Amino acid sequence: MKPNRTRAALAALAATGLLASGCAQTAGSRMDGQGQMAANGTDGTPWCATSDLSASLRQLNPAAGNRYTVLVLTNTSGHSCRTQGWPGLQLVDADGRNLHTMVIRDRSRTPKQLTLTPGDSAWSGLHTSQVPGEADPVDGGCRPEPERLEVIPPDSRTRLEVAWVAGEVCNCGRIDAWPLREGWGPRD
Repeated sequence: MKPNRTRAALAALAATGLLASGCAQTAGSRMDGQGQMAANGTDGTPWCATSDLSASLRQLNPAAGNRYTVLVLTNTSGHSCRTQGWPGLQLVDADGRNLHTMVIRDRSRTPKQLTLTPGDSAWSGLHTSQVPGEADPVDGGCRPEPERLEVIPPDSRTRLEVAWVAGEVCNCGRIDAWPLREGWGPRD
């Protein structure tokens, strides 16, 4: 294999969590916000800065080892702002250390540009598992349990923190995330 193909193949394997070396190789990795969009829309509405937003988590009913959580970003500023895409996420333990986090963007839903007026919210559905996978510790646990979640809004580099509400996160800290949608998300 040519060097570029080898790197591309390894990157694809790492992104899907298939490297035999387990979680430790990429511990603490996270997916940052997109950071590729123009600063203002055609109507002059700026992108939502981290300081414009607050974050909250709401756990939905679990099902057979699966946990479903709604991440809500609310515009707490005094002006309208835009957002689009997936938030960056990082699990953190009780001592403030980054835990291995692997965010998988659910691309079955198309991201849409949202304009949030003051007080409006956008939400992302998060899915995690409490069923240990092959790369998790051999004792069958998925420790340590996260204490907090750092949230990086799309097109941002700074983060918000929110208490983690969904317990252990197995499969090397895998979080499946939907692109942001308008509103508060589903309620159980």
